[in-house]
Amino acid sequence: MKEPKGQPPPKKQRTKGPEAIDPKTQFNHLRYEEHVIHGRSRDIDTVTPERHLNDIIHELGIVNNEEQLRALRIIAEHFMFGLEEQLLLYISGVGGAGKSFVIKAVVEFFRRCGVSEKMMLSAPTGCAAVLIDGFTIHALTFLPKKQKERSGSKTQELTKIWKDIKYLVVDEISMVSAELLAHICERLNEARAEKTFGTEKIFGGINVIVLGDIGQLRPVRAKSLFANDLVSQITPNVKETCDGINALYGAWIWREFRKVVILRKNFRAQLDPEYTNLLARIRLGLSWDGIHAMSTIQAGCGNNYSEGDFRTLQSRQIQGLCREEQQRFETAPIICCTKVVRDLINRELTLNHARKVKKAIHDYHSRDTFIGLPLNETLQKRLWQMRSSDTKDSIGRLPLSIGMKVMVTENVALKAGVVNGAEGILRQLHYSIDEKKRRYVDCAYVEIPGSNVNLHSLGPDIVPIVPVPAFFDYVADDERKFPITRLQLPLLPAYAYTDYKAQGKSLKSVIVDLNGAGSLQSLYVMISRATSLQSIAVLRNFKSKTLYSRLGEEFRDEFTRLELLDWKTKIDFNRVHRSQPPMPDITDQLDLDLY
Repeated sequence: MKEPKGQPPPKKQRTKGPEAIDPKTQFNHLRYEEHVIHGRSRDIDTVTPERHLNDIIHELGIVNNEEQLRALRIIAEHFMFGLEEQLLLYISGVGGAGKSFVIKAVVEFFRRCGVSEKMMLSAPTGCAAVLIDGFTIHALTFLPKKQKERSGSKTQELTKIWKDIKYLVVDEISMVSAELLAHICERLNEARAEKTFGTEKIFGGINVIVLGDIGQLRPVRAKSLFANDLVSQITPNVKETCDGINALYGAWIWREFRKVVILRKNFRAQLDPEYTNLLARIRLGLSWDGIHAMSTIQAGCGNNYSEGDFRTLQSRQIQGLCREEQQRFETAPIICCTKVVRDLINRELTLNHARKVKKAIHDYHSRDTFIGLPLNETLQKRLWQMRSSDTKDSIGRLPLSIGMKVMVTENVALKAGVVNGAEGILRQLHYSIDEKKRRYVDCAYVEIPGSNVNLHSLGPDIVPIVPVPAFFDYVADDERKFPITRLQLPLLPAYAYTDYKAQGKSLKSVIVDLNGAGSLQSLYVMISRATSLQSIAVLRNFKSKTLYSRLGEEFRDEFTRLELLDWKTKIDFNRVHRSQPPMPDITDQLDLDLY
């Protein structure tokens, strides 16, 4: 792969590697003592980091999982031995493979060593950040949501946050675009300019561990880290724009992650191997048609199947399930592919809820302005009718009924879990009415379990949510664009949501609308949210075309590259630990650009 224009190739670092140290007998006492002296030394006993590591491995049962053990030891030993070589590690694995479990183990190791403040946990979305008790990467780097709307440098604030950080964890890396990764690297370089002056280390010299499954959906309206036109087929329009150059730089940074550990066991679905293998086939574009003999790769762990994957999924159509089984899905969320379908389902199910509990349902209108001025009646009505996909999910007429399920669409309070994607129950509304009897919400009170918010007189877990501004363009009939500011509650009905919003969630039961799936990645994300095939119901009939389509070239190439890097990482790890028989290093013999 060619480096982007203006970016010098990295120098090969010849630092002392882990193979020079016997991990069973040595660790860097000086580095450890320095961390402890500047950390919480009074809380630390005389137990060595190696002892802490072994205790965690046995307490959490990691000793029996080869891949999790390797990932944990690579990180822990990098800290213990004080290695100068920057650690850039990618931990891969499907949903339920235990990636978050590895994060938990690493966090516990740093806590027991008394150096928790040396590690920062982050994710690209609020929901993902809450799951690992971290922060959004945008908040940590002062990046605006829209890269073209960059804020000031805030150098002092950045330096204060990052001056003592040695390790950064980024979860759900598949949601990070190439351009965003470049911006993250740029901000960290800026934050730690003094520490990295004269070096060529990326991310300001911070050791970075990223986790996620790149087999999921591509970033929204952005290029993935391994997009073809950034790696193998670079187009002129990419090289001639600032955004394109940044994306090229992000793709180059991604290929600097040369240590890879793939977690292969699916713990979430381990009781249903047939379902596990079905997911693996869809993810790799190897769905079985039920006619031709199943290949070894398709068979997975070797189960025999009586029907093809399409017929298996068709058999889960909710209309064909027995009444007892249908009842299991009465409160299950519906995952669909478009916001239009989502909004239609949500309005209908909100009406059903209101009828069922005998509560009133009303539309609550947004307050829209153009450069601070109110709109005339005709234009205002047009804006209220705009699709949510054109208004950044800020609904012009929001249907609400007390007791309904709602989803938060903005990061309101990260540490309380009131973030984009959080779900709750609408308990109370304060609103005003205009002269035409239209309602406008002033404040909504939402019960969000686990938020631990306990405001006076509201009760536990009741969170007040007020309207927030959203910004979008209204395109007139003559194609002129008018910037609109909309004030509306950051809430949506939560009976249905899109595949993008479902990504990263683990659900007890789910109804999926496969009819609109436009890619294998969309199919895979929707079906993989459950824990078993019996936990899935298919909303309606769908065509087999997408299911049996071939995996895209960029995904095939990236999966192959990562498999080889995982193999190479395993060879290097076993060479140091001498815990496994020697493995041949075949990567140098292959005609493939790993880096």
